[in-house]
Amino acid sequence: LQDETTTLLQDLTKPEKAEIIQEEPETVSVTKTQTETGEVKSVKTTKRIIRKKKGPKDEITEITTVQKDDEAPVTTVHVTEERAPEEEETKPIEIIELPEEIIVEEVTPGETKQVKKSKKVIRKKKGPVEEVTEITTVTKDDEAPVTTVTVREETQPEDDQKEIVELPEENTIEETKTPEGKTKHMKVTKRIIKKKVGPKVETTVIKTEQEDNKEPVVSIHKTEELQDET
Repeated sequence: LQDETTTLLQDLTKPEKAEIIQEEPETVSVTKTQTETGEVKSVKTTKRIIRKKKGPKDEITEITTVQKDDEAPVTTVHVTEERAPEEEETKPIEIIELPEEIIVEEVTPGETKQVKKSKKVIRKKKGPVEEVTEITTVTKDDEAPVTTVTVREETQPEDDQKEIVELPEENTIEETKTPEGKTKHMKVTKRIIKKKVGPKVETTVIKTEQEDNKEPVVSIHKTEELQDET
């Protein structure tokens, strides 16, 4: 009789969840002592430390090997657990991606270049400070885009709470007639973002105007005003 039972390989060896293990460099020290008879004895001590992540704790295994001259080495293993330091949360608390701006620059009389500029601002909370990252990309005509990244830190008072509200986007279409009687359409899109910073309210108005099939023109206007608490 032949055994025709087939066992899949993955059923035999199911991978377990990987553990994070960190081993520190091995340290070796040699100590020499002199006995009463004047004989010099050497003691070689080797130490290895292994750290293993176990949930919110770190398991630390310390392996120490002591060898005296030509005697057999003696190894001791000591295991302890300690709470791992909590990692500082650095989730983005605000991401603002501004619409692409298109600017026409005059290089020489009669020659112009089209410059496209996009900007993204990311704010992250890092303890008592905020990390502000600005990513700006500039593209001139068919040249390769140039991206610059600026990172700065801003200290915020603990009681300085920010509240961000974005109003519903407004879309309007305006019709105008030229002296020749031709009808032109202007599409206007407006976004308003209000951000409360302490006693002030910062209002950002992003307005995009597009006439027929022409390139859109973006304008950004920021204002600050004290909030009336009454």
